[in-house]
Amino acid sequence: MTTTHELTRNIWFDEDQGTVLICIDRVTVSIYLEEFLSLISELEQAQVQLESRDDIKRGITEEDGIDTPVLLFIPDAEYN
Repeated sequence: MTTTHELTRNIWFDEDQGTVLICIDRVTVSIYLEEFLSLISELEQAQVQLESRDDIKRGITEEDGIDTPVLLFIPDAEYN
């Protein structure tokens, strides 16, 4: 029997396997707990790089009544 714990609505911890399950749309990524902090660090570095670009802006979207921050790509006007 698998024992999983919901950490957030998109992230679960599988106690039996020692893995973190990240669910994005219909895709689930499973990584070992030992690798989780490394992934978080990589994602945070990518976020800093993306937010430093002039063509990417931070916005907010509402999903299920909850405001969620998003990054929006706003290309140069010459491409529109």
